[in-house]
Amino acid sequence: MSGELARVGIVIAVALAAVLAGHVVRRMTNPPHPDVHVGSGASFPGVVLFTSTTCTTCTETIALLQSEGISYREITDELESHRFEEWGVVAVPLTVVLDAEGSVEATFSGVPKRRRLVSSLDRAGVAHGG
Repeated sequence: MSGELARVGIVIAVALAAVLAGHVVRRMTNPPHPDVHVGSGASFPGVVLFTSTTCTTCTETIALLQSEGISYREITDELESHRFEEWGVVAVPLTVVLDAEGSVEATFSGVPKRRRLVSSLDRAGVAHGG
């Protein structure tokens, strides 16, 4: 009986280690973006997408937003770099979900996961087709 308990304990320990490792890898490959400070140029509630013409994953994010029927305001670094400075944006793509008061409900650095994006849109009261 104690041998079985030891095996169960080992399986649980390995599973916990795998979950922890997965969390660490996700944080390393998609680190959180520093706080964004909302300035002018956005509508509330709404989505603002910060992009660059040299960003390859920006097109994936745009495709996701369009496939979900999400209206968004795109701000491109080469055309509106002052907005990057004003809002404190340091990486692209950066998707910012704003609630009715203009507060940041969520930020997604990189291509957002659909489920998390839709959940934040619902919390912020942003209309979408998904």
